[in-house]
Amino acid sequence: MLFRLESLLGGAMDTEDIFAEGRSPHFEEFADRIGNITATDIEQEEFYMRLMQRFCINVYENKPIEPWILRAFADAFAKILMGGDWEDEIYLPWKSMSTIWSRAEERNLKIYCEIENTINDALKESQVQKPQITKLIADAADKHNCSYEIARDAYYKLKKSLS
Repeated sequence: MLFRLESLLGGAMDTEDIFAEGRSPHFEEFADRIGNITATDIEQEEFYMRLMQRFCINVYENKPIEPWILRAFADAFAKILMGGDWEDEIYLPWKSMSTIWSRAEERNLKIYCEIENTINDALKESQVQKPQITKLIADAADKHNCSYEIARDAYYKLKKSLS
């Protein structure tokens, strides 16, 4: 039984076989390369996509699902249940992974780096004249659309934690 996107969506949208990789006669070789860590970067990126395809094929064709596929999904689901992000645990090539920082944390890191880089550049040019930190913080606050207090807090918290 060949499943096409049109049959799943109830219309004549696309005739592409959405399960092509999972149906491939080379799927077992792919699984072996994943298992012994010799898969290419592209194969690593497509790992869960291909597993989903194979899972769907087996379900729709009333075939047993390979235990290693169930184990891979169970491992990913356990990580999600423990607080992991769905996109990070079951990565699909067309989805971006979530960042490790919130937007505020990213902004704070950028503020800190910009100020420190400006200070370091100024000290390279002139060992005597250090830039005025209040001016650098104010400039960073303007650039990142936040208050002076937020920029100052971001800078000093990161400076303390990285010192």
